[in-house]
Amino acid sequence: MGKADYRLYVILDDGRRRSDPAAAALAAIQGGATMVQWSSGAQSTRVQIEAGRRLAEVTRSHGVPLVIGGRLDVMLAIGADGVLLGPQDMPADLARRLAGRETIIGVLSHDPAEAKAAAEQGADYVLYAGPAEAVAGQVAIPVIAGRLRHPDEAAAAVQAGAQGVAVAAAHCRGDVAAACRAFGEAIRQSAARAQQFTAGARPFTNEPPFVDGRPGFL
Repeated sequence: MGKADYRLYVILDDGRRRSDPAAAALAAIQGGATMVQWSSGAQSTRVQIEAGRRLAEVTRSHGVPLVIGGRLDVMLAIGADGVLLGPQDMPADLARRLAGRETIIGVLSHDPAEAKAAAEQGADYVLYAGPAEAVAGQVAIPVIAGRLRHPDEAAAAVQAGAQGVAVAAAHCRGDVAAACRAFGEAIRQSAARAQQFTAGARPFTNEPPFVDGRPGFL
C-alpha cells in the first residue's frame, strides 16, 4: 500500500472537545487503527505542538503513522509522518517540496475532479468525502472512504474498491477501541470477499487480521 497501511484510518478532532489526543490515539491503536489523523485548529499553535508531541510519542512507539490535518508546520514541529490537506490548504506538490519525499501527503476531496487533481500533484492518498465508488479505481493512489458511521458502510466502501475507511473518534460513543474493532472486523470480512483492488494495491487478505471485537458504540 505504499507508504502506509490505510485500512483503518482513525480521525481525532478535539476542536469541539477538550480530550487527550494521546489517550484517544492509544485506544484507537489498541482497537486496530493502522493510521491516525489529528486536527486541532481550535487551539493555539503552541498548544497544538505540545499536545502533538505527546501524541506523536504514542503513535511512534506503536509503529502507526500520524497525519496532521491541515498544518504542515505543526507536522514538522512534532515529527509526525504526514499531513492531510483540505481545499483551502496548499497544493500537494508544494507540500511535497517543503516536507520532503518521505512525508505522507493526503488530500481531502469532495468530488472526483479534486481526487484526480490530488493524484496528479503527487499526493499519496485521497480521503474522499463522497461515495467511494465515484473515485475508487479512477485514480492511481489509494482512496480512503470518509464520513462513515457504521461498520456496514465500511464493508460497502471496501467492496466498492476503497483501500481504507476513515472512522471519526468523535462519532464513537464511549469505547473508541471497541468501535475500531467493529470497523476492522467489517473491513476484514469484506476484503475476504473482494475480488479486485485498485491502483495495484495488495488484497487485504494478505494483511494481518484485525483483533476481534464486539461493537457497542452507535
